[in-house]
Amino acid sequence: MDIEDDPLDSNSSLAPLTPADTHCNPGALTDTFGFLIQLSLGAVAFAFLIIKRYCERRETRRPWLIWSFDTSKQVIASFVTHFGNILISEYGGKDPCSWYFINFMVDSTAGLVIIFLGLGFSNYIIVRFGWTFLQSGVYGSATLWSRIKSWVGQVFVYCLVSTVEKCITASLMVALWKPMQNLVILPHVNPKLEVLVVLLIIPFCVNVIVFWIIDNLLMRQGKKLEAISSDAIITTGAQPNLTYVSDHFNDSDRDDIEPLFPVNRHVGGASTSQHIDYPVI
Repeated sequence: MDIEDDPLDSNSSLAPLTPADTHCNPGALTDTFGFLIQLSLGAVAFAFLIIKRYCERRETRRPWLIWSFDTSKQVIASFVTHFGNILISEYGGKDPCSWYFINFMVDSTAGLVIIFLGLGFSNYIIVRFGWTFLQSGVYGSATLWSRIKSWVGQVFVYCLVSTVEKCITASLMVALWKPMQNLVILPHVNPKLEVLVVLLIIPFCVNVIVFWIIDNLLMRQGKKLEAISSDAIITTGAQPNLTYVSDHFNDSDRDDIEPLFPVNRHVGGASTSQHIDYPVI
């Protein structure tokens, strides 16, 4: 038998597969297949946010403009975090898929707590200093340009909070860098299947919960802000700047929205209905 026909030769199709052939290698997250998977995840996540909007109560459902402002903040910050995770994973060790999985799960657990605390602290500072245009989810009722300026400021605040969260979680990863450098969490099966699992299947299942929570954090700050502002009256004498549900809608929007709390009054034996605006909650 010639050497060329040796079934145990490394170039033979019958040679056993090495870990490099069956596992995720550096570059797997950023090649064409990985890029397409990331685009698919972005499209699925955006579609989920649209579905969430229709799951909201009709009486308090946000108009498309306000919804776009709220969700775009989360999309931009998520892109920044995702890009950071890709960089850390590609240069973290021999197995970028396992590294991405670890980074993603840390962001979705400890990172979510940090974001919750960061948003609460930032909104407290915003109210204390009277920076009302930075109140999360509140864009006023003036011109479109003034709303856009408020949105830009709120994007900056949320991206700042997300950056702090990523720095804290990345520091945790650096502390565990050496003991985890050769760690392989996922089994040796198929490199493309592994990329599909860590970039699409697992992130989608977890993001359903994470996106829902963060969207509520970004849009439902009115009640907390009202309480803080009321406390500010006692300590500083300043008047709270409250934004009402009706402030988010123009006249054309109102026709499609039922009153939050219709009040029936009897005038001369006839019953009339009056609409009362309440602060955004």
